[in-house]
Amino acid sequence: MFKLFKELPLFFLEQDGGLPSGGGEGDPGATDNPTSTDPKPPEGGDVPEGDPAPTPNPTPEPTKPEDLPKYSSQLDPKNRESEDYKKYLYKHKSFNEIADNHVALSKRMEKAIEIPGKDATPEQVKSFFTKLGVPESGEGYDLPDNGIDPNIAKPLADKMREEFIKAGMTKVQGKNMWNFLSKNLVVGQQNLDAQKEKKISSFDSRLEKQLEETYPVKAEREGAMKETMNLFKQHVSRTGLGKVYKESGLLYNTDFILAISKDEKVRSGSSFIEGQPGAHKEKSTGAFGEDYSPDFKKYGGK
Repeated sequence: MFKLFKELPLFFLEQDGGLPSGGGEGDPGATDNPTSTDPKPPEGGDVPEGDPAPTPNPTPEPTKPEDLPKYSSQLDPKNRESEDYKKYLYKHKSFNEIADNHVALSKRMEKAIEIPGKDATPEQVKSFFTKLGVPESGEGYDLPDNGIDPNIAKPLADKMREEFIKAGMTKVQGKNMWNFLSKNLVVGQQNLDAQKEKKISSFDSRLEKQLEETYPVKAEREGAMKETMNLFKQHVSRTGLGKVYKESGLLYNTDFILAISKDEKVRSGSSFIEGQPGAHKEKSTGAFGEDYSPDFKKYGGK
């Protein structure tokens, strides 16, 4: 056993993983069991488990001069075989390619935009925004009317120019934003116009519908509608608010018309068919003078 422990270090030094060829001290060629041999793995086969063969780390071969472009011989030797040169420079096969690439790169760099740092001067900041496409003033934005009402287009465009220049928008950004806003404005106006036309065309039917419960008889209902509209016209004539009502859309609001007509009837103290007191009632064949409504004059006369 003592002999085995003495030879154990040599065991790990053997190339085939077995014991040294020598079996004892002073007898390097002898073995304890001459008939016993350690099997070697077959050529190309697996290494026995527990006895892995060492895997050598291959040493990369140095770059040969013939592997580099011919012009590399003119370069500084300390950089000639650098990884940066191999990656970025040697992809060009000749000096002509290098020259062409350098010129193209220089042109691109001239157009490059450098973001100004915290110590940039106002001129550098202005130059930066100018390169981005920001105009010097709001007048630099192209804002077509895009079908907007002329009365709205110009003042709205002037206001938007002020806002765009404050926000630092480029010409393209400003125009795109304006197109978006103006398109929605036009669509919105078209919808309003369509709703207005619908209200106008349906006004009589809507007013009749509201009077239907109070005046179930059609003839009475038609008379009430005429009285309502004449009282409203009387109010408009007295106040001069017809244009305001029309532009605001109140002219087509049946609730508003009925309320105004009711107020006008209370104010006048009589309906339109009774006429109203006048300054020269003695000259009138009517009960209250000559101040009859045009509708009554048309249908009833003096």
